[in-house]
Amino acid sequence: HLPYADNPAGGVLGIYVTVARRRGELVRVLFDMARGKWRDSEHVEIHQADRAVLKLHSAAKKFRAVMDGELVRLDRETTIEIHPGALNVLVPARAVQARAA
Repeated sequence: HLPYADNPAGGVLGIYVTVARRRGELVRVLFDMARGKWRDSEHVEIHQADRAVLKLHSAAKKFRAVMDGELVRLDRETTIEIHPGALNVLVPARAVQARAA
């Protein structure tokens, strides 16, 4: 499976960086992701933080990324921060009662 939040309430950003530079390396990373083996790839670095700053150095003018399932436009410098406890989730009362039992 692709990267996911191990603990959505944990208050930690999972940061996945590919260090693949050649086409073959990138194809291998994509293949590893499709097989669910991306964590073992020598071309993927895994980091954790509560804040990350993306600085883009490129001649291209438009940058897009997927964050929390949403396609967003990135500025040349973008700060991403985690806000622990900011997401309220509604669950059916039956689920809460079943968990308490």
